[in-house]
Amino acid sequence: MEHKQESTTNWTFFRMSLVAVAFIAGVLGAQAALVSERIPWITLLGMFALAIPAMLLVVGLQRINPWSAGTWQFPDWSLNPFQLREPLQFFHFTGYLLLAAGLGGIAGGLFGNHAITANNQVLVAGGAGQLCGIYACTIVFRNKMATRRPRG
Repeated sequence: MEHKQESTTNWTFFRMSLVAVAFIAGVLGAQAALVSERIPWITLLGMFALAIPAMLLVVGLQRINPWSAGTWQFPDWSLNPFQLREPLQFFHFTGYLLLAAGLGGIAGGLFGNHAITANNQVLVAGGAGQLCGIYACTIVFRNKMATRRPRG
């Protein structure tokens, strides 16, 4: 039991560390700017909205994949995000990476010495849409989801 606890703690630390690195990279302006102007809100809203059905499609294809796990675990920071049989874990992790990098870039633009770029805005809209899409998947594909385990 102790070994399992150590393993989950390592994945939580791994995920949180990479999300923090993505945020810091955004703050420092490590992303190459494609466009240094802001994108209209309606375009960002469209990108956010389109990410949700995109996640439903991609994960839906995994739903019928015979190599996919029989049941999927709900997105959890303590689980390995690279399990090929558990697609929700990977997209949950990468959604937070995108969101953190974009928010870091916006924070760097607001409080630092670089501009808020289109990249930052796209990362935030895409990451947030991806995360909403993952949670939509837990509802749409609820019969594929494992029973939630109690916390604490």
